[in-house]
Amino acid sequence: MVLKKAFFSYLLLTLIVVVFENCNINKDNLQLSKYKIPERADVDTIELYNRNLALLGVITNHPFGKFEYDYVVIKGWPKNKVGYKIENDKLSVRTSKDLIALVNSTGQVNWGWFYMTNKKPGAALPMARNVMDSLMKIYTSDSFFIRETNGYFSVYSNGKVVKRLNYGNLVLGSDRLDFDSLSYGLYHLETKVLKKISDKPDDLFIQNEGVFFVPPPGYGIVIKVQKQNALNIVDSATKSFYPKKIIVNSFF
Repeated sequence: MVLKKAFFSYLLLTLIVVVFENCNINKDNLQLSKYKIPERADVDTIELYNRNLALLGVITNHPFGKFEYDYVVIKGWPKNKVGYKIENDKLSVRTSKDLIALVNSTGQVNWGWFYMTNKKPGAALPMARNVMDSLMKIYTSDSFFIRETNGYFSVYSNGKVVKRLNYGNLVLGSDRLDFDSLSYGLYHLETKVLKKISDKPDDLFIQNEGVFFVPPPGYGIVIKVQKQNALNIVDSATKSFYPKKIIVNSFF
């Protein structure tokens, strides 16, 4: 009985992987291609998951200062060098607690806090300068560098982050709320209360005025998939033969 169950499990897995190989790819799906990490590549571990899975940032250097940065989902790193590269077609890859997304905002930070005036992001968040001044009074050594991006304050020491602060935690007076784990959508800050006003982060650009928050993976999304689905598919593929391409269905 056990052998029969194992056989049918293997057969089902094989059929799934064959479907991966022969399915038609379209722009509404996230495509991943079989990828071997080059020997001399620089590798950043972005996220670690259960079942020995990881999301890596792989930097491949080329002559004349050029380089490629690829996002690779892999199982068994660093012993295993073969995984699946996320094909982004010149779009930016963004991740959140639950999602992997391709966004049309290359070179921009498309999540975080935004101060809107006349339907456009303002130059600075209210009170952000005060926060920066307070941090500069605390971290006075020349070894410290403080940076703010869309309401995320980072204190660096010798190139490493030693302190992170979120604008929302400061203005709401609570350090318990994890803003990056909020459900996907658009939020409005109203007198120390944060309210979700839309399921569509792109609605940010129809707001006349106020302070708003967009959690990762941000606005401008072209494709988004459930992260767990992607991990499950990669995990299944690595248990059989590695297909050249696999896809994860997008949703909206």
